[in-house]
Amino acid sequence: MIKRIRFWFLVMLSTLAVLSGSVLQIGEAQASAQTTASTAVLVQRVYADYPELVRSDAAASLEDDWLSHFIDYHLHVKSRPGRYHFDWELSMADYLNAAENSDVSAAAQATLARLDRQQRYRLIAALEQAFTDGRLR
Repeated sequence: MIKRIRFWFLVMLSTLAVLSGSVLQIGEAQASAQTTASTAVLVQRVYADYPELVRSDAAASLEDDWLSHFIDYHLHVKSRPGRYHFDWELSMADYLNAAENSDVSAAAQATLARLDRQQRYRLIAALEQAFTDGRLR
């Protein structure tokens, strides 16, 4: 009898753990959807926090900027949350190693490739900070 109770307790506990993980992922996707409408605001914030960052001269607007392309790739193509440093690192690695015929902007890829390791780290830290501060709401 006690073994059955333990078994069902563990089953229920495992089910709750799986369900809570699903709820967290859904909430993260909704948070990403909210912030995608303000990509231009995010780009402005990152440029303000990180003034030495190279800007696109050819971009007609902030939505066409190389940084906007990278942010859209991270949030839309890879569907990764904006609050986690490691997710930004994964997106940057994916973006830099993407083939020519993928969802990657060649100009944005070239601009990211020109950044050294320290600059890439500061860029990712600025992006992560913009999401975790909640400045986009």
